Formats: sequence, structure tokens, C-alpha cells
Amino acid sequence: MKKLIVFVSLFLGIVAGVCGQSTTPLKEDFKGVWEYKAPEAPYEYSTGKFILKEADGKPVLTVKFQSGTEIKAQNVKIENDSISFAVTIEYEVVKVTGKLVGNKIAGKASYSQGVMTVTAEKPVQKAN
Repeated sequence: MKKLIVFVSLFLGIVAGVCGQSTTPLKEDFKGVWEYKAPEAPYEYSTGKFILKEADGKPVLTVKFQSGTEIKAQNVKIENDSISFAVTIEYEVVKVTGKLVGNKIAGKASYSQGVMTVTAEKPVQKAN
């Protein structure tokens, strides 16, 4: 009987661990600083950083432009391998969607004048 209880407990622990890992590691992959490029955007917004953190169990994203200006994103959502958020730039709401492909994010930015390509990747850490 003890062996059965130990086995069932071990089995349930493994199942819970595997089920709990299905989305957590992927969200962890999104965290950090991403260098983005949007070649079709106006120069001052064409490159910068996406800074993705977690606060109170929710994703928080800040866009930092090459000028140093920072804008907090709204409606940040991460589901499986996809991310979406919105930022307001010069009174214009820009909706960004992307998909994690390897160690890069490939996506699009939509606004009233059309759609632009956006890519982002984490900077490579140099070994000492």
C-alpha cells in the first residue's frame, strides 16, 4: 500500500510538473531586452528596444527608441509563441503582433496608414 501511495504521488508530481511547464518556459523566452528593427517606419522609430518584464504575474513591455524616449505598451499579451501589444506614438495607436521563431520575433506593426514589418532579437552575449 505504501508503495502504491508513493508511486501515485510521484506520478502526480511528474504530471503536474510537465503540465505546468507547457507555457511557463515559453513566456520566460520572451523576457528580457530585444533589439527591434522596423525598416519601413520613420527613422526615429525604425530601431530601438523592447524591454519585457513581469510585474504582478503579468507581462510589462516598454519600447525604448534610439533617442532614449521610452513608452509603456498597453494590452500586452503572450500566448504560446505569440506576443501582441499596442503603443501610442504621436497620438497614433500602433498595434504590434509577433511570433517567436527560434531566438527571434517576426511580426507586423499596424496603424492607420498601413502595416510594417517588425523583427526583434536578443543581443548576443559575448563570452569572456
